Amino acid sequence: MVEGVFSDKWKANSVTPIFKSGDRTDVTNYRPISIIISHIAKIFESLVYNSVLKSVDNILINEQHGNWVSSWSFDNNM
Repeated sequence: MVEGVFSDKWKANSVTPIFKSGDRTDVTNYRPISIIISHIAKIFESLVYNSVLKSVDNILINEQHGNWVSSWSFDNNM
């Protein structure tokens, strides 16, 4: 992490097509879901996410909470 390198071995994913609706023979009716295979990558992703979340949380003001963790769209519209 200090070197800014994310190993190619950690980037291995499994992509699964998930059916949305409509004709099952039409490939545009599916959306891809990427599943991280590496447990190390999952842990790393969680660490980076939490670090970014804490940093951004200290910068944003309360009025900038739409679509944010623990915020409700209803509160934003009030």
